[in-house]
Formats: sequence, C-alpha cells, structure tokens
Amino acid sequence: MAADGPAPARRREPRAERPRKKKGKTIALILLLFLGAPAAGAAWYFMQPAERQQQIQDKLPEGWQDRAVKAGICIGVLFVLAKIVLPLLHGAAGGLGRALAAMRTKPTWLRVVLFPIELILWILFTVARLGRAADAVAIVGLCALFLILVVRIMKPELLAEYLPAIVK
Repeated sequence: MAADGPAPARRREPRAERPRKKKGKTIALILLLFLGAPAAGAAWYFMQPAERQQQIQDKLPEGWQDRAVKAGICIGVLFVLAKIVLPLLHGAAGGLGRALAAMRTKPTWLRVVLFPIELILWILFTVARLGRAADAVAIVGLCALFLILVVRIMKPELLAEYLPAIVK
C-alpha cells in the first residue's frame, strides 16, 4: 500500500428494497389514547357540577397530588433518557467506533505515534458503551418506578413498608 493517503473507501452494495410497514396509524392511535384520555378525563371532571367535583375530590386519598407530581417527574426523566440521552450515546459510540477503525488502518509507525490519541478514543468509546448500558437499565428502572407511582396515587398503602421514601 502506498503511504500517501488513506485507503480508498469500499462501496457497499445497495440492499434489496423491502416494503416498509406503515406505522403512522398505530403511533397516532397510541398517542391519541395516551394523550387524549387524560385530557378527556379532565374535561369530564370540569364539566361536572361543583358538588360532584367535591365528591370526587373527597374520594381521593390524602397526598395524591404529591404522588401524581412524582409520577409526572418520573415520566419526564424517562422521556429525556429514552429520546435524548440514549440516541446521543448511541451516536457517540458509533462515531468513536468508526474513528477507532480508521486509526487501525494507519501504518504501524503512525499508530505508534498516535497511540495516546487512540487510547483516549478507546476510553471514550468504552465510556459511551457503558453509558448506553447504564441508560438502558435506568430506563427499565424508571418504567417500574413510574408504574408503582401511578398505582400508588389511588392505593397509597400498597407496598408502603417495602418501598423507600421516594414513593411515599
């Protein structure tokens, strides 16, 4: 190989096109159910007479507002982890992996000279991969915590002696 530049990039052969499933209707239905149901419940509640609203409020257990706020915070953090942090870590790990692969194609003498940079890339790549794994575990844990918090809004005595103060 000539040492005057990087190796030419290999061209990938295009894959045979497969018909894609249309997920738009399914996603729209799920969004309608998850976003529309609370809005419909709130509209129904505020359309009730004042004495009926008071009866509904009297049936709710004490402290339900705090538990509902904690569930809302939990779903917000879950959204940030799933839609922002996880894709960022995935992209970082992919980019760092490609940079490491490019470093491996360099001539031996250049790799020896650039070893500190390659070591830093490897450490960052490992941190990004471990971050992705930790983020996935955090997402699963937050899903479980969210479900517990939502159930405890109406049943505050459920698992009260086993759970830490965060869900009380």
